[in-house]
Formats: sequence, C-alpha cells, structure tokens
Amino acid sequence: TGSDGKVTFRLPAGAYKFRADYQSSQYWTNEETLIAGQVNLLPWLGVRWLAAGKKGSKTGAWLAFLINFASWVSFGYAMYLRLWRNLPQFYTMITITTLLWATGILLYVYSRHACKDGKTSDKLDDA
Repeated sequence: TGSDGKVTFRLPAGAYKFRADYQSSQYWTNEETLIAGQVNLLPWLGVRWLAAGKKGSKTGAWLAFLINFASWVSFGYAMYLRLWRNLPQFYTMITITTLLWATGILLYVYSRHACKDGKTSDKLDDA
C-alpha cells in the first residue's frame, strides 16, 4: 500500500476473489467479476462505472457529442410544447429527438471502432 493506505491493481477481465490478511487471519471477499474498462468507484456499495478508453476518431466523438447535445435541446423544446398542449408539434419534436439521439449513439460507436485518425488504429484493443 501507499502512504495513504490504498493500493491499485490492473487486472485482466475475469472472476476474482480477494484476500486480506489481518492479525494472522485471512478474510476473503465474494467472487467479483471484472470486465474490461471497469472502474469501481464505490466498492462498498457495489457501484461500478464503465469508463470508455481513448481510441478511435476524436472528431467523430466530438461530432457525436454535439449531436447528442442537440437531441437534449430538442427534447427540452418538445417538453415545452407538451406543457402548452401543442401535441402535433410535440410528436414531431419527439421524433426528431429520437432520430438525433440514435444518430449520435451510432456515430459515437462508429467513430470509436471503425474510424482511424493519426494517433490510433482501427483495431479494437483488449486493454
């Protein structure tokens, strides 16, 4: 452990049991299944966050972010229309919101796994 009493391990994906030795006794955890890219933020609560690694096209990722932001703006406007009971325009805006959201997600996935820029390759990394 470090001076703060914490330790960090980088483990490949798989199932693990962890052991702590304290005052000549061994304490084992239940089996934990780790997946690639997993970061355990609050282990005592079992909260896990999947962190996306840096790979693929940064331009495509930013474009996907902007499209997803536009989907949130259109969603907000759709909720405004719904509040004022303008239902035909509300349905149109919800359709546009859904299309923008789906386009943003597809572009993000495509930019990470199929695009190639100067610093990364189009190969999927295991780590």
